[in-house]
Amino acid sequence: MSCAVVLRIENEGKPEVWLGADAYATKESGSLHVDSEPKIIDIPGGAMVCLGRRTDSQALQTGVLPKPLGEGANQNWVVAVWIPAAKRLLREHGLLKVENGVESVEIDLILVFGDWFCVIDGEDFQVMRPSCGYGAIGSGSAFALGAIHAGSYHCSAQDRLRGALCAAAEFNARVGPPFEIRRVWPR
Repeated sequence: MSCAVVLRIENEGKPEVWLGADAYATKESGSLHVDSEPKIIDIPGGAMVCLGRRTDSQALQTGVLPKPLGEGANQNWVVAVWIPAAKRLLREHGLLKVENGVESVEIDLILVFGDWFCVIDGEDFQVMRPSCGYGAIGSGSAFALGAIHAGSYHCSAQDRLRGALCAAAEFNARVGPPFEIRRVWPR
């Protein structure tokens, strides 16, 4: 499944948002390979990491998704506007599953719009906004969260994310380098 981490920091009193993701991809057969396509994707008005089936990520990446206006994104906007648009794209590509009237996909997402970010569970499209300033998705997320929480707040955002992804790779066989780490806000 892989691992991706988001981190919001203050740098000289101004917010920055950073994303980090590993390069591993797991095929349905269970085999692992290093994916040459970046997992951190620029989308209208922000950035996204989508872990799970690559076809879901490609559908979201190539489709038309809404961009926040005015004050920008918040949880209500993501739930009311962005998720329905994402579901429509996934439905058009035949990727949205429906069981007992509940729509789901086999992906987890991190969305970043400006200095605002959220984590979305594809199982039920639950939107979570971690109050701690960081979040993680994927099979290595518990290890990454522990490492980023325990890590030094005196080191750079890149080092904190690298440490989180290295911890995930150390303890989860489905996570591995190379790691992509970049600041997504401000661009």
